[in-house]
Amino acid sequence: EGAAAHGHTELLKWLHTRGLSSPVALHRAAANGHLEIVQWLHEHTNADSSRAMSDAASNVHFEVVQWLFHNLNNTSTDKSSAMETASGGRPEVIKWLHEHQTDGNPGTALDPANSHLQVLQWLHNHRREEGCTPRAMNRAVKNGHLDVVKWLHENLSASCSDSAMRKAAANGHLEVVKCLNEN
Repeated sequence: EGAAAHGHTELLKWLHTRGLSSPVALHRAAANGHLEIVQWLHEHTNADSSRAMSDAASNVHFEVVQWLFHNLNNTSTDKSSAMETASGGRPEVIKWLHEHQTDGNPGTALDPANSHLQVLQWLHNHRREEGCTPRAMNRAVKNGHLDVVKWLHENLSASCSDSAMRKAAANGHLEVVKCLNEN
């Protein structure tokens, strides 16, 4: 797993010939942008690819995301998971995934858009068919992302749960609590 994470291709191959491999090696290689290792693992092992695309997307390894998208037999869930990860602040990745998504429900990417207003706005403008779920507002409130809270309230008439409001208060997000109380 360490060899894959740190890009040590020859060591990884040597370990593989000795029967020493990690079930999460592909994830580690993808998370660290080691495309050559991702490709080798895909070709020579039965490595678990369930999180690899999300791992690559969350660290903005765009070339790895693209290769995984086109070469692995990912399920709709895998691709939607990558969309959700990308929405955590990676507009360039989510735009590309939006253009290439052929299955799944990419609209779920609106849910975790808890701190990245630019991504939320882009999704709202390009993926309106799914709308915005209460989860986006709740996460923004709990995490103190005032700009997202204001935008959701003003543009989508979104509201939050009592639990999210209590969590915002517990986390010391005074401005968010004030904003919600005034609206």
